[in-house]
Amino acid sequence: MSFTRRRFLAAAAGAALMPRAARAQGRRHVVVVGAGLAGLVCARRLQQLGFRVTVLEARDRVGGRVLTFRDVFDGGRYAEAGAEFVAVHHEQTLGLLRRLGIGFAFADRFTPDVYRRGRRHSFNRFIAGETGKDIGRFRVRVASMRPSPALDARSVAWLIRDQGLSDRARFLLGHELREAYGVEPEYLSLLFYVQQSRVSRDAATLFRIRGGADRLPFVLARALDVQLEEPASHVERSARGVSVDGIDADFCVVTVPVPVLASMEFEPELPPVLTTALELLAYGHGVKSALEYQRRPTRGVVADLTFQTAWDVSRSLVTAYTAGRNGLLLGSVSRRTRPLLIADELDEIYPGSRGYYERGETVSWHTDGWSQGTAVAYAPGQVNRFQAAIRHPLGRLHFAGEHTDAFAGTMEGAVRSGRRVAEAIARG
Repeated sequence: MSFTRRRFLAAAAGAALMPRAARAQGRRHVVVVGAGLAGLVCARRLQQLGFRVTVLEARDRVGGRVLTFRDVFDGGRYAEAGAEFVAVHHEQTLGLLRRLGIGFAFADRFTPDVYRRGRRHSFNRFIAGETGKDIGRFRVRVASMRPSPALDARSVAWLIRDQGLSDRARFLLGHELREAYGVEPEYLSLLFYVQQSRVSRDAATLFRIRGGADRLPFVLARALDVQLEEPASHVERSARGVSVDGIDADFCVVTVPVPVLASMEFEPELPPVLTTALELLAYGHGVKSALEYQRRPTRGVVADLTFQTAWDVSRSLVTAYTAGRNGLLLGSVSRRTRPLLIADELDEIYPGSRGYYERGETVSWHTDGWSQGTAVAYAPGQVNRFQAAIRHPLGRLHFAGEHTDAFAGTMEGAVRSGRRVAEAIARG
């Protein structure tokens, strides 16, 4: 049994028995598949509404793509392996944190260096003049676009080309898009990007969860019946109820990422459009790493090397993120080798830093069997085909997760979707 699982079970000792002891004749039962944020929020809300809830989780921990690197670095320091930031307009996540008594604080703002073609630049100088104007012009153009179905035929790369942007502006925007969505601009639907841009107001004001983001799923799970290392494989639905691997219930909520959902069996079979979505819907590629140094090598840098972005977590910890094509490449390298490669590349930017590198940890989300991607990233043509299908319930079978919400790819999307589905079940 892993340390993470032992810690979760210790924190939940006795609490998991509560739903079983509270069973009453005729009390409606819901099986929630997946103990990520969406599943835990949904289960918690349903339990508050008087339902009996069973959560099935394939991993040996709760949290899904919310994961904190712990027990790796000296002095009890930690770094985020998955979802890290909560924006000021993520009202449901911030409200949930307040209700649970979990603190959060402003994420430090910093101006990164830019390393490109073997030279290091200050960010302000790099975007001076034409570059900054081009980026501003691009943002104004996106803000003016209505989310029309016709946009789904185009990629974001098409819009970048159409705007005739400078080389440096194309570099920075491509970097920004890969970091946000985990795919190259040519593989990202323009309609999806416009949709996301419309809900991403005030995204520059960010918070971090005090003590680590994994505190949120751990606290949510304490009063729930969460069965770890129990992957769901077969869902059978009828007019009267749902059976999940032999567990009979009135409703089922599936919250796992779409690539994982594709490995499950459903009886009767899912509608053809949903089956096709499970096979084709695009997810991002991303590798997140945390490196410990004897002293801080950088406050932050954007680079054209294998890794994409690095920023400091504390005086001795640096987080590095690699997404898109390079994320796919780095994910094919062994877990132990990835931090060393990143440390070597940081030494290219900041000569001598390799000498005070100590250790690192890393996770590749697209090669993780229970995620198979960072977050949903609709390719051109996929929004019109699939977006409605993956959000729509099938009788007593409901779907939740960041991929089903307007705030895709965020903790806010997961929280919103879990609560939305819980309220829908309560109404139905």
